[in-house]
Amino acid sequence: TSIHSLMGNGILSFSYYLESEMNIEDVSLLQEKFSDLHDIIGSQNNEDVINLIENYLSDISRLNFQIGLDAFDDGYEWINSFPLSFKRELKGKVVVLDFFTYCCINCVHILPYLKALEKKYSFTDGLQVIGVHSAKFSNEKLGANISAAAEKNDIKHPIINDSEAQLWSKFSIFCWPTVLVIGPNNKLLFCFVGESLKEYYDLYVSTTISYFEKNDLLLHNNIELPLTIGSNSSHFLFYPGKVNCMVCNMLIVSDSGHHRIVMLSISGKLKHVIGCGSKGLQDGDFENCQFNNPQGVWSDNHNIYVADTGNHALRCASLETMLVTTLFQFGGNKSETPLLFSPWDVIGYPLRDPKCLFIAMAGCHQIWAYAFKDLEIGKLSISAKACISIVGSGKEENRNNRYPHLAGFAQPSGLAVSEPMQSLFVADSESSTIRCISLVDLKVSGVVGGDNDPKNLFAYGDVDSDVSLQVKLQHPMDVSFNVNDGNLYIVDTYNNKVKMVNPIRKSCHTFPAQQALTLNEPSGLAVSPDGSTLWICDTNNHEIKSLNLKDSSFSILKVVVEDNKKCQYILKAAQVERGKPLLVKINVILKEGVQLSSNAPHKWVVSLDDSKWDFQEKKGNLVPGMILQFCPKSQEGSSIIRLYLTLYGCDVKGLCFMKDFHHQIQVYPTDEPVESPLTINNYLTL
Repeated sequence: TSIHSLMGNGILSFSYYLESEMNIEDVSLLQEKFSDLHDIIGSQNNEDVINLIENYLSDISRLNFQIGLDAFDDGYEWINSFPLSFKRELKGKVVVLDFFTYCCINCVHILPYLKALEKKYSFTDGLQVIGVHSAKFSNEKLGANISAAAEKNDIKHPIINDSEAQLWSKFSIFCWPTVLVIGPNNKLLFCFVGESLKEYYDLYVSTTISYFEKNDLLLHNNIELPLTIGSNSSHFLFYPGKVNCMVCNMLIVSDSGHHRIVMLSISGKLKHVIGCGSKGLQDGDFENCQFNNPQGVWSDNHNIYVADTGNHALRCASLETMLVTTLFQFGGNKSETPLLFSPWDVIGYPLRDPKCLFIAMAGCHQIWAYAFKDLEIGKLSISAKACISIVGSGKEENRNNRYPHLAGFAQPSGLAVSEPMQSLFVADSESSTIRCISLVDLKVSGVVGGDNDPKNLFAYGDVDSDVSLQVKLQHPMDVSFNVNDGNLYIVDTYNNKVKMVNPIRKSCHTFPAQQALTLNEPSGLAVSPDGSTLWICDTNNHEIKSLNLKDSSFSILKVVVEDNKKCQYILKAAQVERGKPLLVKINVILKEGVQLSSNAPHKWVVSLDDSKWDFQEKKGNLVPGMILQFCPKSQEGSSIIRLYLTLYGCDVKGLCFMKDFHHQIQVYPTDEPVESPLTINNYLTL
């Protein structure tokens, strides 16, 4: 398990803040006893394990590992609670202290296990979980930002803002996450370093509560804590994570806090909501499927691919069938199925007709690839439907290397492909760098930010420069390539800025917005297909902003919600052999229990954006299976054909209904032979 070290180099003396003076040998003895205990419990049956832990607790309780009763009495800022004290509220309780920093993916990974403890044991039962937020980045020291992170991650227990790392120093913590368990006798019992033992929290804490209950040391009083955060349902978007701008100028947004994906026009009209809004892992239709904190989204105009972060899964939403499926997910037969760990971004390659998806695996600090068909990347061969690590050792570091699996990343969070440069660019958030992976040989190199020392993950700041290593960023979370000007655009998330990076010169400068561009931890961005506009996920402001790259003006996208139940929006990309007509076949597929109304006026209407096609009739009666023929006037450039269909159906009881289908077809000319006709399917369902 990768862990962060606040000091960056090595482990400090491992002594805790204790009421009485203790030397390092005593504290080492505690660690040695716990290590010995954990080493042997895996080979024991359940009854023996309980006995071993209870014997350990009996032995430890005789030693003088006393926590100072005034440990929390130094005027700290509290979130989700008034100040708690071992002298009063925490007296007679088992206290679990979670030392964390909200940028840390490993800290996020343990939250479900802490939540499971809280669900199992209430304050009255004798348990209290307390988060101690000891910030890595300066932006994380602000109480408002910690509150937002708690809301984003659904943390309901009290949190202490240890902004100056006083508690961190008093308890001599050396890495995130670290979980301490303190008994009702105010003695330190267990210390879990990193996330590798998170599955054992329940075993140790449950046995501890049972042990002290039997010894009549638990108190079962109750207090009401003033929860200061909660889901804000007044926003249409809630902590949006990523945005993708499709070729057809539709926006795909991961509405992460609402556990769903939304599709918007660039004017803000809502086209699709994908996901029912409740957290879960469920395939199915757009209205009933479930996600868990989805982040990265990318579309090939046929499907939307989703990095379903909280489910450790790669998902696919078909814009034709309006169904969501899981391409790859955590679990299964580990000898055959790799595990996904917090995928944070996803992008296709090649962009127009992808053979694979690249995945930023924030949780295991690697870049992975999912193959649609057999392919080779560098010297790697990937079989169709396989999902494998292609770059990164798994060690959390800022290490560049010509050998892909010797390179190191630190929580990669954003991806961008440059086909002209044959490169994959990575926003490597914890190293505060932008990195480059050659798609020729998978060599990893630095672009801007960071430090020469690959283990130094604290080389952050807010410095623009024309010199690569003099550039300083603070936790950048996304990157996008603009093919028009050859620049990278990044969200420097914890500096609340948009910056422009020249990947050739390796320079970085803050983008000069015309007005004050007020951002709050922006986490995603995307360049429009024509290179004129930057779309930004202003995450903590719950907004999408557009930044005009020509005149530096910006605006807030206002979401317009219309009744879309009677209309289905379908996007397609199509190729047509240069000089030949485009044939479009209209299929109608009836769902079970539905039939096409025989006497109803089924209609089609065509709308053309330009004069590249010769098509005289603009509308007509629709007959299933009919073919429309579009003859080319121009041989160059892509074009858009819009086809509007109106169909009438009836159910088995004779109840009739109308449904509209809006097809937007992006057409590209090619010199290669193309299968014809292009078939568009229309699924008629209630």
